[in-house]
Amino acid sequence: MSSSLIRRATLGLALSVAASALWALPTRYHLQDLGAGTLAAHINARGMVAGTDTSTGHHLPVIWTPEQMQWLNDPFPGGDALWINESGVVVGTVEEGYGSAAYWTKYGVFEDIGAAQGLMGTVIASINDKGDCIFWGAADAESSNLLLLPKCNLSKQIFLGWDLWGAAINGNDQVALTDKSYQDRQHAYLYSDGALTDLGMLTGYTQSIAADLNGDAHVVGTAADAAYDQREGFFWNGKKMRRVGTLGGERSEANAINGHDVVVGSAQTSTGKWHAFVRDMRAVGSGPQDLGKMLDSSGKGWSLDSAVSINKSGQIIVRGTAPRDSNPRSAVLTPLD
Repeated sequence: MSSSLIRRATLGLALSVAASALWALPTRYHLQDLGAGTLAAHINARGMVAGTDTSTGHHLPVIWTPEQMQWLNDPFPGGDALWINESGVVVGTVEEGYGSAAYWTKYGVFEDIGAAQGLMGTVIASINDKGDCIFWGAADAESSNLLLLPKCNLSKQIFLGWDLWGAAINGNDQVALTDKSYQDRQHAYLYSDGALTDLGMLTGYTQSIAADLNGDAHVVGTAADAAYDQREGFFWNGKKMRRVGTLGGERSEANAINGHDVVVGSAQTSTGKWHAFVRDMRAVGSGPQDLGKMLDSSGKGWSLDSAVSINKSGQIIVRGTAPRDSNPRSAVLTPLD
């Protein structure tokens, strides 16, 4: 390699490290209301949101852009959009009861991927930006299987195991999943290159449930006792589990993580109420921050119960209630600094 190429490569690496070091957790957010009865599930890097509209009394899969809400084509009576990748491809499930795995192209064209398997119930829980997805299907009333589908194509399926639930897949086809063989002793794992890695357990708990992972294969989820009563969010940094903490109460749940190791979820305050939180796991000495206390005037009167997704620019999906309306709804929080 020439000396000029070496200098450019070194400079690129230095700029990348500097950009990562300069990133800091925002101190204020602007709230965008997604409307009554909305259950937003995932936000992509472009700020597009996938989720469910329940305002009509039915579950209807939808996406939101900064300009509008769009119902997704669904030939069945109901469904849920669970994930949207950077290209705008959406996955989830359709039909009530035993659902069928659903796939919507970036143009909104619907494909019923689950029908081809002949299984009792199927779901596509997550899709990465390459178009690879994780597919769950119930083989019978007591067992299920989990597949990794390159390009979301069933003919190329990779079998991950029985009685597993896949929460999320990253760009390296690594999967955050949970072994659900025993309901009171569920266990979180990372799938990577054909192998499963046990994420361990937080002291004092007997089960763990994976919720999300980032490009570094850092995983978040919730550790709990057998009854899922006492519980606390965890962050797995590739070597060990760490406690995410609470907002002064006893319990918390970690729901999502971005590439900066920023975690969002729900945690109890000292009064026992559940509030949405954000925490930068790279910031030494930091703890969970109450998102309800970090809003500008757009969030006046809102009560934020939980944060469910975060993208790489720090936009967060929250669920809660708006002023003078006790019905749950969702909103997008956008950093102001």
